[in-house]
Amino acid sequence: MKCWGRTKLHKRCKNNINGLWPFCSTHRHQIHIYLLTVLILPMAIYIAGRYIYENVISQSGSSDCIELENIFSKNDNDYRVLIFDFMDFDSGNSNIEYKIQSIVESINQTSHKKVVTQIANCNSNLYKIYTLNDAMVFCKENKIDLLIFGEIEEIGESKRIDLKYASNPIIESINQREQYIIEMNVSSIIDITNNDGVFRLLKDIILWNLGGIAGELKTEDGNNLLLKYLGEISTEYDSLYYTSKIVSSLILKSQNKLDLSILKLNEAIDFNPNWASSYYERSMTHLKMEEIDKAASDFKLFKIASADCYKDEKQIFFSSYVKFENGVTPVTYSQEFTCNYDSTYISTAKEFGYCLLLQDLVDKEENLKYLEMVIKDWKLKHPNSPYLPLNFE
Repeated sequence: MKCWGRTKLHKRCKNNINGLWPFCSTHRHQIHIYLLTVLILPMAIYIAGRYIYENVISQSGSSDCIELENIFSKNDNDYRVLIFDFMDFDSGNSNIEYKIQSIVESINQTSHKKVVTQIANCNSNLYKIYTLNDAMVFCKENKIDLLIFGEIEEIGESKRIDLKYASNPIIESINQREQYIIEMNVSSIIDITNNDGVFRLLKDIILWNLGGIAGELKTEDGNNLLLKYLGEISTEYDSLYYTSKIVSSLILKSQNKLDLSILKLNEAIDFNPNWASSYYERSMTHLKMEEIDKAASDFKLFKIASADCYKDEKQIFFSSYVKFENGVTPVTYSQEFTCNYDSTYISTAKEFGYCLLLQDLVDKEENLKYLEMVIKDWKLKHPNSPYLPLNFE
């Protein structure tokens, strides 16, 4: 390796026994200076800056944070909501507090539990809350029923917030009914140029979680309260609204109010016909009502909606059977559909729905009781079908 700066230093070193770089004493001094200025000094500056930010600047920003042990009253019947990260929402914190208080007052007029909220004028990361799991742990340790937090990002002249929320405890009764698990996304990136939309979403989140608390009672009154809360959720956040309709339908189905259950699922489908869950639930409800042709049609729509789109097309596969002299053999068929929902889906390849539904029923022991009924209806409605639904013992 050549010496830096060429070459008086190089000349002074080359006749020395240790003249090869970096053994020359002159060059050793040079490399020490390099390490100090290029590596060690910047590292020291970074460490010092990090220390100052975490222990001075960020702590000064949290001076308005309220003490957690004094954040709520000792009334265990209250539903405690803690909100972080909203101090940068706009220039007026009093305006935020007023809007949130108005939301709480409107909920408390009909709520079965008194909702109490506090806005912590600091960032959630000061309490080491970075993920939903962190938030869950924080809720349990501090006896918070609902924690709402997020991160506000400025994009040009507009702002958006990545809003998240975590409950204590996790609401299993609202996320799982019968055999079907509903996965609810608890994160929503929304534009907050229109501030009122965010506050409406906050109200919907509180209603959703209050419904979960009522549902955990596992009583008729609890289910009716849950239905009431879900019925008040707006369309501000589409996934929350859609899921509220499905959960409402499941509760009504468990109460054997099947016609009302179908109506809730119709609302979900009208809201977004490209999402799959509502078709599955409507198919199972029609099956319970012994409306087999409707159950088969909805199951076909469920499979179409849940299929992956490839090159502007969805392909649905199903199996049926063909009889031979010495037995039967399975045959696989397919049908193509457009990616976005089309009303012609309902009338296209009706028999496919029976094939697809039978495949699902065979795989689930609790639905085997419907197997013969579906086969009988298929043969009645499609006597000339080339497909052969067979019931194997």
